Amino acid sequence: MICESLKIEQGKVFVYNKSTKLFEETSNAELIGSLILEKAENSNPDLIKKEFIMFLQKNNLNPTIERITIFEKIQNETFEFTIKKIHDKVLKELHISLRTVNNTFHLLKDAGIIKISNKKISSRVNYFELAG
Repeated sequence: MICESLKIEQGKVFVYNKSTKLFEETSNAELIGSLILEKAENSNPDLIKKEFIMFLQKNNLNPTIERITIFEKIQNETFEFTIKKIHDKVLKELHISLRTVNNTFHLLKDAGIIKISNKKISSRVNYFELAG
């Protein structure tokens, strides 16, 4: 999910129609572009990062380099992502266990930064997306 009113599935773009309360397929490039720009303008990664750090501190947890690196990799995602995908990206910079990434995902979910996506490719894998 790119934003609450736009999603991409199997190479097709769908826009949420408020009157029908359904996602409808579209190829209107202007509409798609404006929704993506609107999302970009309304998101502030530095502010969200500060909120995450405050959430950690409030829960007596340290904003470790591992947690912050995981957060930053997630912030760069535009589509749904998995714990394994983010783990692979973080491994290029840090030696980190899959368990640490998993635990950090739970913290990010509890902080309201990410949420489980409705997208289900496999019954064994959860996909996540930015909650914003």
